[in-house]
Amino acid sequence: HLFWGDLHVHSVLGKCGTPHLPKHPDFGYWYARDIFGHDFCSITDHASKLDEESWEQVKSSAERWHTPGEFVTLLGFEGDYDGEDGGHFNLYFPSDKGRYRNFKRNAGGTLDAVFQFAREHKALAICHHTSREKCGRDFAKSHFGGKEIEPAMEVFSQWGSSEEYASNRPTIEGRHPAPGHYYRYALKHGFHLGVVGGSDSHCTIPGGPVQGRIQA
Repeated sequence: HLFWGDLHVHSVLGKCGTPHLPKHPDFGYWYARDIFGHDFCSITDHASKLDEESWEQVKSSAERWHTPGEFVTLLGFEGDYDGEDGGHFNLYFPSDKGRYRNFKRNAGGTLDAVFQFAREHKALAICHHTSREKCGRDFAKSHFGGKEIEPAMEVFSQWGSSEEYASNRPTIEGRHPAPGHYYRYALKHGFHLGVVGGSDSHCTIPGGPVQGRIQA
């Protein structure tokens, strides 16, 4: 049985998309369930922009909209690690009891800290937009967290594709010249990663279309 949803959505609580008019997480879950007919959804705001009050709102919204057997919410956040060996990760918890952490380097973040956090909290760590220049992941300078921690990579989103350099939908910033920033390189070098896609919507529209970024 196939289940459909969006695991990468931002809300107004993350303070990262003001020009895009983001909404409260409740709006995102409503839109996912009642407009797009999704089976699951996760609001993943930037940890570096959250505080305890906003995190409690993220948690309570996920708990409020979770209906077992009908619509599943996954509590998560975007860790914001900005080292070239890791780039941005979304972390997803198995319950509604998780806590957030800022993994920016100026807050003491490292790639191993991301993996250790995921291990301690039984969370999944999914990297994304690896071929971006600013906050991508160079697999040639990285190491694998293990299939239990990072079972997949978000290969495609509104930013574009990080599958390979020759993709016909490169990231909107252009093609990264280093081969290590792409999914196919990772597969060839021992990273046993599955594939997921997410909108990375900054206007709280799960699954929302972005002109020029739809690919079947």
